[in-house]
Amino acid sequence: MIRVGTKIGGRFIVDGILGDGMSGETYSARDLDLERPVAVKMQGSRTFENTTWYSQSAADIGNEFQRGLSLSGLRGIPEFYTSGTHAGRSYVVMQLIDGVTLEGLMRQCRPAGRETVTAVICQLCEILEPVHERRIVHRDIKLENVMVEPEGAVWLLDFGTAVPADEEIEDPTGTAGYAPPEQYEGQPLTTRADIYALGALLFRMSVMLPPYAESGGRPDRRVEPFDPDRLTTIDPRLRAVGLSMISWDPADRPATVREVREALHPLLPAAGSPPNPKAPRPDPARWYRERAPIS
Repeated sequence: MIRVGTKIGGRFIVDGILGDGMSGETYSARDLDLERPVAVKMQGSRTFENTTWYSQSAADIGNEFQRGLSLSGLRGIPEFYTSGTHAGRSYVVMQLIDGVTLEGLMRQCRPAGRETVTAVICQLCEILEPVHERRIVHRDIKLENVMVEPEGAVWLLDFGTAVPADEEIEDPTGTAGYAPPEQYEGQPLTTRADIYALGALLFRMSVMLPPYAESGGRPDRRVEPFDPDRLTTIDPRLRAVGLSMISWDPADRPATVREVREALHPLLPAAGSPPNPKAPRPDPARWYRERAPIS
């Protein structure tokens, strides 16, 4: 871990750790030159990894930076500012999002209500639509990679494992419970892989379980993704859309995130409607109450 007060790149002073995982460590920091808060994502410190693997992890950080630049200006995706190396570790500096992760938000509502689930999924669809138009598959949509701002705006983080659609994959990286069958098999991924992950996220929020929970989240064609009794509490319309999103065959899933959003549109709160007293704080549905949703 990097100590608080460490200066990176001659201008970024580390304030604290935000999180760490397989793709690296993320810190909050202050940009001394521009006097603004930033997030610094740094390659994990080397332990027992071989040189080839560690070099690849550095390349992944660099690829994320280039990919972030290519998505600059898109709503719901942090801006990327610069990149470099510190003490032999690659890093990128990006926009710091003020909010809580969806994982943290879920501690308030276990499970989340229909309105909250619908608002999160629809906002993610709006974010992913231009990403998918650029033929990019995020490949790791999950609770930890989604943030919600105080005003209810949703952000999608961590494009470190994103890949071009329809291309061969050397490393079938993913998260159990969210990755579709074709991702485990190392097949070229279409944007419908992200639709599966969104469906898994929908159910994780609605029933606190991923598809195929009994098999550790790894899809198994011989069994159903859920015991039907676990889905009786979900609004039938939300359940139907969710089940279509996690279809085994990509061709059976909705073709685009726009199609998902249009199917869920009737479940969104109307603009100007009063807040739900049971909504979490921050409330993702506030995004739609204070503006007309995209039709």
